Amino acid sequence: MSIQSPYIAGKPGPNPAVSPAWTSTPYYRALNEVPDTPAMGEFLADQVISPECLHDFRLTWIKVKPGKSVRLLYRAQGADFPGQQYFFHARTASPETGPAQAEALQARCFTPEHRHLFGKARRAAVYASPWHLLIQVFPADPGLPGLPRVVHSREVAKMLSSVIPECDGACAQVEADVVQYKPRRQCLIRYTLTTASVTESGECRKIFYGKLSPRALPVYTRLRQLHRVWSGGIFRFPEPAAFFPEPGLMLCREIPGVHLSLLPGEARFSELCARIGRGLGEFHRSPVRFVPRKDAAAELEALNYWGERFLRWFPEEAPRLRRLMEGIRIHFTRYTSPIFAPVHGDFHVANILVDGERLGLLDLEDGYMGNPAADVGFFYAQLKLLSLKVYRSPEALNEALQAFLEAYLTPAPRDVRAMVPGYCALYCLWCAYFQCFLRPTKSGWWERGQFMLQICEDIIARGTV
Repeated sequence: MSIQSPYIAGKPGPNPAVSPAWTSTPYYRALNEVPDTPAMGEFLADQVISPECLHDFRLTWIKVKPGKSVRLLYRAQGADFPGQQYFFHARTASPETGPAQAEALQARCFTPEHRHLFGKARRAAVYASPWHLLIQVFPADPGLPGLPRVVHSREVAKMLSSVIPECDGACAQVEADVVQYKPRRQCLIRYTLTTASVTESGECRKIFYGKLSPRALPVYTRLRQLHRVWSGGIFRFPEPAAFFPEPGLMLCREIPGVHLSLLPGEARFSELCARIGRGLGEFHRSPVRFVPRKDAAAELEALNYWGERFLRWFPEEAPRLRRLMEGIRIHFTRYTSPIFAPVHGDFHVANILVDGERLGLLDLEDGYMGNPAADVGFFYAQLKLLSLKVYRSPEALNEALQAFLEAYLTPAPRDVRAMVPGYCALYCLWCAYFQCFLRPTKSGWWERGQFMLQICEDIIARGTV
C-alpha cells in the first residue's frame, strides 16, 4: 500500500515536502500500511453503505504505533439532510479475532431500537480483511457504550425533561448534532432543545452541550466547584446543568461566542490576546483548587515518556531532539521553586470563545495544580502553530503574542516569569510531535513540524521568548 490520498499531504506546492530521511523512519513507513482512501471508500460502499452517503469521504485522523497497530477515523457527508455526517473508525485486528469482533458489535449495536441511528448504513461493524482492520460505524463504539443512547433524540428528550427547568417536565423536540468525535475517548454533542412552552416570540429554544466520556463525572464535579468559588472576571466558564451516570453524560449550558482560532485576521486580535493574558492571570490567582498536583519533576517525567517515542519513531531527528530535550531539562532544573496554582492544562486557541467583549473558556478536564507558566507556554506554542496554519509564517501573529505576554507577565510573580521560556520550548516541541508529525492528514504537517522544532531551538538558545 502507498499513501496516495490527497488528505495525507505535505507542504503545498510543486516541491516534495518530506525529506528522504524522514520517509525512511519507522513512523513514516508505518503510514504506508494505511489504505488508499478511495480504496477504503469503495470497500465501504460495497460492504456497509450506499455510495451517495459517502460524499466528501476523507481520512481525518490517524494514530499509528509502528509495528503494533493503526487507528484511523474517516468521515463522510450523508445525503438525507444538510449536515448529516457518517464516521467510520478503523483499527488493527487480526484475521483470527477481527471477524468475530465485528459480528459481536453488529449483534450488540445494530438492534431494531437503534438501527435508525446508523442512517443508511447496513451494518454497525465489518472486518476489512485486505488491511486487517476492524471498522466500526458511528455510534458503535465499545469504548463509549452509552453513545447510541446520547444521540437518540427520544432518549435524550427523556433525560433532559427530568432535570432541565425550562422543559417544565416535557420536551417537544431535541436535535442532536455531533460536534467532535474521538473514538473510544469522548463525543461532544450539541443539543438544540425546543420546549413545550411558548414565548411571545414563538417556541422556546435552548442549546446545551453534552460530553460523553469516561472522565465526564470528574469534569462535571470540577465545573460545579469552579462556579461556587468563581466571583466573575474576564472569563466565563460553562455552567454545568446535569450529569447522567448512565450513560456517563455531562450536560452544560451554551456559552455564546466564536472560537479564537477563527479570528486571527480581525483588526482587534492583538487587543483580544492582551485581554486573554489578563484573564489568564485572574484565573491563576483565583481560589480554584484542582486535583491532581504536578511539579516540575512530573513535567519532565511526561517529557521523557513521549520524547522517547518521538526519538524511536523519527530516528533521523534523534540528535536534534536529544539536544532540545536536554535544553528543556536544564531550564526546568534551574528553577526548582514549587509553585501550585490552578492550571487549565489545555489553554488552546479553540478552547477560547469570543462574544464581543466577553470571553468564554472551555474544556477544563485536564486542569491541575501546578506552575501557571504551563498555560502561558501552551498558548504561546498554539499561537505560533495558528500563525503557521493561517499565514504559513511563524512571525505573522507576533504582535498579538507579545500583547498576550506583556499583559500576563507584567503582574506575574518572578518565579512564574522565570519558567515561561522553558514551558514555551516544551510545548513547541510537544506541538511539533503531537499536532504536526503525528497528524499527517493535515496539509502542511511536515513543514509546520519543522518550524515548531526551530522555534523550540531558538528559545533554548536565547533563554527568552
